[in-house]
Amino acid sequence: MALTTEQRKELARTITRKHYGEESRTANMTCADWDAAVAACDEWIEAHQNDFVASLPEPFKTNSTVLEKKVLFVRCVMARLGLS
Repeated sequence: MALTTEQRKELARTITRKHYGEESRTANMTCADWDAAVAACDEWIEAHQNDFVASLPEPFKTNSTVLEKKVLFVRCVMARLGLS
């Protein structure tokens, strides 16, 4: 299920607070820029979730719950960021 507008705004605020003042933060990004980026990311996930599930091997695709599929996706992204 896609995030609500309010959830998207809160996520954007959380991201900007955590990166505020860090070297990795792009200085010329506004809250509106982050809002738009979060919305685009969330919309991409919503549009491609069936592709993700279709790519999973059996028996995981059939036997896993929706939550297990979501956890798999998130943990793979976190591992790519070194946050596993």
